[in-house]
Amino acid sequence: MARFALALRHVLGALAVLAAGIVGLAGEQRPIEHATPPTFTAVSAGGRHTCGVTAAGVAYCWGTNGSGQLGDGTWIDRLSPVPVVQ
Repeated sequence: MARFALALRHVLGALAVLAAGIVGLAGEQRPIEHATPPTFTAVSAGGRHTCGVTAAGVAYCWGTNGSGQLGDGTWIDRLSPVPVVQ
């Protein structure tokens, strides 16, 4: 049961980060919407970043990126999903 609760908490945390990434926050802390956010078939959250995979198999990540963990070839934090470099 504890394992299920941990997994559920992980999924709910990932969805909260996903929602924050899709809505995003501008520098003035105003919500901004993105035209067409990707639809994910799988999502996984790390400590301060989240990654998702679309039905087409394209991987996206967003969140903090101080060590390049988003895989987009930069060290820039991302509020919105960005494609992972292949």
